[in-house]
Amino acid sequence: MAERNYRYAKEVAELLGVSPSTVRTWTRRFAEFLSPGAANPPPRRRRRYTEEDVALLTLVRDLRRQGFGYAHILWRLRHRGEAEAPLAKVPQKEAAAPAAVAAALADMLRSVSDGHKAILNSQQATRELLSTLVQDNFNLKEENNRLRERMIRLERDLFELRREAESRRAALEERIHKLEEEVARRRPGCLAFWAR
Repeated sequence: MAERNYRYAKEVAELLGVSPSTVRTWTRRFAEFLSPGAANPPPRRRRRYTEEDVALLTLVRDLRRQGFGYAHILWRLRHRGEAEAPLAKVPQKEAAAPAAVAAALADMLRSVSDGHKAILNSQQATRELLSTLVQDNFNLKEENNRLRERMIRLERDLFELRREAESRRAALEERIHKLEEEVARRRPGCLAFWAR
C-alpha cells in the first residue's frame, strides 16, 4: 500500500499552529501557488495539501508573523523565482538593470495601489454604514419623541378617567348614604311591626 503524500486542512493547521479557518483563508488568497487538490478540489472532496503546499503555507505563516500584509506576501510569492534565480549566469551590470528595477518597483507600486484602493473601498463602505446608522438613530429619536408625546397624552387621559371615576364614586356613595338615611327615617320601629 502506497504511503499517503498529502495532508488535510486540519492536519496542516495543527502543523502550522494556526486555526483551520486561517488555513482556508490562506488557501483562497494564495490558490494560484497551491496544487489543484488544495486550491480547487473536485466537488464533495476534501482539500488535499502536498508537502510543497505545506511549505508555501509555512512561508505565508512566517511572513504574517513578521508583520507583512497579504499584498506584500502575494508580491513576494509572484517574484519568488526571480529572487532565487542564480545571478552567476547574468553579468553583474545586467543584474541590476534599470528596466528590471523599474519593473519590480512598478509591481510593488501596483501592489501598494491595490492595497490603497481596498482601504478606500473599506472606508467608503464604513462611511455608508455610518450614514445609515446616523439616519436610523435620527429616525429612532423622532419615533421616541412621538411615543413620549403619546404616552403623556395617555397619562393625562388616564388621570382624567380616574378623576371622573372618583367623582362618580363619591357621588354614588353620597346618594347611597342619603338613601340609607331616608330608609332609616321611614322605616317603623321594631315594635310597630308586631303591632299589626
